[in-house]
Amino acid sequence: MKYCTVLQLKENAPDYEYKAFIGYNMVCRKFGNVNVDDYKVVWFGKVNEHATFEDIFEMCNINHPEGYQGHSLSVSDIVYMDG
Repeated sequence: MKYCTVLQLKENAPDYEYKAFIGYNMVCRKFGNVNVDDYKVVWFGKVNEHATFEDIFEMCNINHPEGYQGHSLSVSDIVYMDG
């Protein structure tokens, strides 16, 4: 097993209306580095050690895990998996 964290942009984050609909690379180009304080953790838990980002996408969009407090994954969300 490995740990997974899903972060989503806070609605009161600066420039939310622009950042919420573009990917990481574009955010960095337009606004500089991503500020983790602009994000909230919507889920943290264990996943299978072979889990892929596609697996996490399915989990967050179709089969929400217990404790998941976010919307369906979007291009602006951050998924971090250790290992």
